[in-house]
Amino acid sequence: MHLTINPAASLWRLWVITKNIDHLALDITVKSLDMYIELSGTHAHNMLLSVNLLIGDSKYKKIGEDVLDAEDVNESVLKWLEPYLSDGRDHSDDFAAWYKKNKENAWFDLREDEEGVFYAAAGDNDGIKFLDRIDFFTVDYNGFEINVEGFSKDDYFFGFWIDPDGGILRASDEERGFGFYDDLNNDDACYPRKEYSFKAALDDLVAHSDDYQNPDNEEEEE
Repeated sequence: MHLTINPAASLWRLWVITKNIDHLALDITVKSLDMYIELSGTHAHNMLLSVNLLIGDSKYKKIGEDVLDAEDVNESVLKWLEPYLSDGRDHSDDFAAWYKKNKENAWFDLREDEEGVFYAAAGDNDGIKFLDRIDFFTVDYNGFEINVEGFSKDDYFFGFWIDPDGGILRASDEERGFGFYDDLNNDDACYPRKEYSFKAALDDLVAHSDDYQNPDNEEEEE
């Protein structure tokens, strides 16, 4: 296995890079072929929250522990937060100073709050020190490319592209530019958390991959 979105919003708009005219923010997707987790959202130093919370704070719980590998999460979240260590406009003095002092015992994680909003979290032995809100993250689950969308405390929302041949888009080891998705159709699925675990919801989704077809494919079947 390799490795958010308001459900009413269109999935495609989250793949478009948009620059704030004041250059205060940048919608960006971080992807590495060596990692199976891909975070998407907005970098802006004034949106990075400096906190002092317990590692196990119940208001910011871990996401998808039954699916996501802790080491892969750690590497991917660190990669996401690297702009705050750079010399660019997103540089954060507080985050850079903390990381320099705590590099050896720093950890990075994906967390969600009580409303289901996703965060890239950074902390040390004393607890959670920084929270950076993300829009969604993408997993390559059993060979399928699936966006895990936040903003709901009651349901799991998954967005995905439809493969030209039908079914959920298969994942690829090759880097895909944003233009790749321009001509693809998309869809989404919702699973109540009371009835499904994170893994069970993903398993059910990929098991029903063939239920999602392009309009042309459905016409041919008829």
